Amino acid sequence: MALTFIFGNGFDLNLGLKTGYGHFRDVYLREYRAGSIKDPILKMFMRDMDTAQEYKEDLWRDFEKALGIRSIIFEDGAKLGDDQALDLIHCYNDYSVKFADYLSKLCDDIDMSKFDDMKKADLINSIVKFYDCIDDNEQNGLKAELKQLVSVASEINFLQFNYTNVFDRLLEDSGMRAELGRRRIDEGVSELKDNVQIHGKLGDSMIVMGLDSIEQIANEKIRENILITNAIVKPVFINELRNDNEHPGTERARASAVILRSTVICIFGSSIGETDNTWWVEIGEWLIKDDKNRLIIFGQHRKRNRATSGMYMLSKEEEREKKRAILNNFLSQSGLSPVLNNGSIARVAVVLNHSLFGSLRDIFCNHPSGTGPTTPSLEIEE
Repeated sequence: MALTFIFGNGFDLNLGLKTGYGHFRDVYLREYRAGSIKDPILKMFMRDMDTAQEYKEDLWRDFEKALGIRSIIFEDGAKLGDDQALDLIHCYNDYSVKFADYLSKLCDDIDMSKFDDMKKADLINSIVKFYDCIDDNEQNGLKAELKQLVSVASEINFLQFNYTNVFDRLLEDSGMRAELGRRRIDEGVSELKDNVQIHGKLGDSMIVMGLDSIEQIANEKIRENILITNAIVKPVFINELRNDNEHPGTERARASAVILRSTVICIFGSSIGETDNTWWVEIGEWLIKDDKNRLIIFGQHRKRNRATSGMYMLSKEEEREKKRAILNNFLSQSGLSPVLNNGSIARVAVVLNHSLFGSLRDIFCNHPSGTGPTTPSLEIEE
């Protein structure tokens, strides 16, 4: 049995780091808004990002989705360059390189000196005893069931959809591998096995951004171009990297193997967006494969004031609606049917307003890059 955590960009946001699309969008558009961009193709791209409604949302899934929808602007802008597809790749490359540079500077400025023994213990416990943050009365015995499953786990794995090295640094500095070895003797805690960054990570390889399928590209002429398909459709590009034995393409099969051998998967800080649809379908298939498999989706919901009985009941109803929305989004992306897969869906739990990794936010207070504890956006980021 394996316990697997899937981290999205919400993990970094929960720590207070400004890694969201909305954060970087303003940085990326700064020169355009100042009138400093001379390249006509980039200027057209940036103007569209600054004005088009599709780019106005703050989630990475929305940027990737908008990239496909707004590819239509290159039909009008083709006269600026020789080829619509090359124009799009030119803009995509500019954006990706500047984003990687932004993240690198953000991570380089992090001071890990506040990561003391107490916070290291909190990191470890948030993983090996994640079920402690679950309200057992509300979740109908789920906490006890998960505790039992984790007690017989043979391994713990991590699949990361974000790009930073923050979790890797926390993992290394915490001494988790050695601590799990000591705990295993007394508590039966599993060993730390795989830690996979599915879309690449800073420093070691390129980062992979884009769409999940060619159908998400609105511009038909661009859609037919093999260069675009290979470059910005993530599953195709990762397969290309795998054929060339390049990271992170080589990690694709490794991540799939982790999912297949898991019994409990916890999704933390992901919006479960359609631009990673391939993975959610894979997890849906894993879920229906064995009735012992359990999926836990952690999210946040801002509670309203509960000063009166009416406010209290409204707050409870809003939480139920939020849970339904998160669950329905997963079902939509994974392709599971509420009718045909009812038994499997019963093995999915949505947990709101948890305390996982809570004390780690203090590490990033007064961060030189202007970061610090923010309102967590765990259920809405990837």
